[in-house]
Amino acid sequence: MERDNREYEHVTVKQALRYWADWKIGVFMICYFISSSSSYSVAFFMPVILSDGMGFDYSTTLLLSTPPWVGLPKANWSDRYKLRWPVLVFQCLNAVVGLLLILYVKVVGVRLFGVFLATYGAQSNVPTLLTYAQNNTGDPSRRGVVSAAVLTAGAIGGVCGSTIFRSQDAPQYFPGMWTSIGMQLLYIVLVALMALYYRHQNKLLDLGKVTAPQGLESFRYTL
Repeated sequence: MERDNREYEHVTVKQALRYWADWKIGVFMICYFISSSSSYSVAFFMPVILSDGMGFDYSTTLLLSTPPWVGLPKANWSDRYKLRWPVLVFQCLNAVVGLLLILYVKVVGVRLFGVFLATYGAQSNVPTLLTYAQNNTGDPSRRGVVSAAVLTAGAIGGVCGSTIFRSQDAPQYFPGMWTSIGMQLLYIVLVALMALYYRHQNKLLDLGKVTAPQGLESFRYTL
């Protein structure tokens, strides 16, 4: 996959605004907002879920809050096959299954396993989505704008994530749980649509029916 090796030029305000008008950046921002919001909400309220929802004491809650942050290796697979969307969708499904286990299963051990899945799914999509956005941006100046836009959405998502689980919804936290599940399902839809769009664009590029993005003749989108 070709990348632009031209010398970096500082982006003007006019150029940045033009880049921001690209609808694809908007989709990446929404996805990163969801990833960040879910990640922060799980991080902030995992101790509450463990103590109030599952009945663990204070010391045990602190101990159990750490292991879920150990994720599963998937970067090598994603890089080897040049595919990002299956990894993103898989991680979202992990989060959805984990949240459903926490919400509806009564066995504490199974619910704790759900905490692991929810944490892994929510947290792992943060770096994966950022990589996906960068892979599909060839020009270095445009990549800088994409990173700034996506990270801004992530910061807003962090604020949102701190308000999802409300104390008055204890101990099940139905509104917070279903808000998180709904966002993950929206994430899956957006990523799938982007993958279909990029695959179609790659076919058009191979046939020479569209001009190469950002002047990179051999550039192809990462699915």
